[in-house]
Amino acid sequence: MKRLISGAYKKLYLPDDHNKYNIDKILDYAFNNVEYYKQFKGCKLSEIPILTKDIIRDSYNELLCDEINKRKTYINTSGGTTGEPVRLVQDQNYRNNFRLTTYRQKQEIGYSFAEPMIKIWGSERDILKGSIGYRAKLFNYLKNCHFLNSFYLSEGIIKNHIKIINKIKPRLIVGYVHSMHEISQYINKNNINIAPVPVIMCTAGTLYSFMENEISKAFKAKVINRYGSREVGNIACSTFQHNDLKVAQNHVYIEIVDNQGNLCPENTEGNIAITLLSNYSMPLIRYKIGDRGVLNLTNFGYPVLTKLSGRENEFLRCASGKMVDGEFITHMFYFKNWVQKFQVIQNDLVSLDVNVLCNYQPTLKEVITLEQELKNVMGLSFTINFNFVDEVKPQSSGKFSYVICNINNLT
Repeated sequence: MKRLISGAYKKLYLPDDHNKYNIDKILDYAFNNVEYYKQFKGCKLSEIPILTKDIIRDSYNELLCDEINKRKTYINTSGGTTGEPVRLVQDQNYRNNFRLTTYRQKQEIGYSFAEPMIKIWGSERDILKGSIGYRAKLFNYLKNCHFLNSFYLSEGIIKNHIKIINKIKPRLIVGYVHSMHEISQYINKNNINIAPVPVIMCTAGTLYSFMENEISKAFKAKVINRYGSREVGNIACSTFQHNDLKVAQNHVYIEIVDNQGNLCPENTEGNIAITLLSNYSMPLIRYKIGDRGVLNLTNFGYPVLTKLSGRENEFLRCASGKMVDGEFITHMFYFKNWVQKFQVIQNDLVSLDVNVLCNYQPTLKEVITLEQELKNVMGLSFTINFNFVDEVKPQSSGKFSYVICNINNLT
């Protein structure tokens, strides 16, 4: 295991020539062994069309390599937070590289293998399928890793989680960002003493600044932001030194492209396209993952995401064609004491549905103030529909989004 971690340390951030070698290697294999990519043989990476979820669904068999029956493969799917999950084939080479990347990212923030770790996870299929089997239980025991399910978080469940955290005293907690935020709110609201945790690593959602502050206050911890997905594994991670996300070059190659698939200038926000460097069974080349961000290639000596704007469906659309970042919308709910939890949903270009779990019954003035703030951003003619609810539920994947836009293909 030590050799595995050492290998991860050496491979996570590669010199440009070695990274280019990995890119050329996956391209050469795809051009000669994958039916879908054979038509692009001889093309540069930037000349290959963007790969979308729809293309994967429509060309599933053509995206499998010719040697698929000779490789150790398994089925995985995308998270499905933006619609129907995409079915993917991954192999042992990908899994090993993914694990190396995960270990190295943890090691870089001071965590050593087999130190006590708690994983607060919100996906039912991960908890029920990936963590209760015999082999999984044994592996988690050897890793000293303890799972807490956060798919549902009642007051009783949160109290129990806090009790377990205080008993185990983990060196690291890895958790769904919205779950960590909910638990942290409860700790801070009730002035609960909790054993300090050196590092909280948040994943599976956008880490907004208000969430980071709440989590850091509750656990007296440094909060790390890890970016990844089911399709390609861990992509990038922040560090103690800075909040920018260092790209795992041994594992992925990132491009920022516009809506037509053209490369954006450096430090310009656009759609994230990922080339996965280790999965030869079903190569994903220039895969549009559904997130937006800004990439810097020069300031740090390695590529970093200086901004991760969230998923495309976390941007609201105005009738004028303007896009509004979901994080900007969340700021409007700051210091609204009557709001305990909220979710803003857009289904058309004329209205927003705002689901609110209230701390107390708001006054008409408080509601009108928030309504006017939202209209000032979206357009004065927008209709704001407030729904006062008893529960704001996560999506089927276990993730939670504060802002959801259900309008497709508007650019």
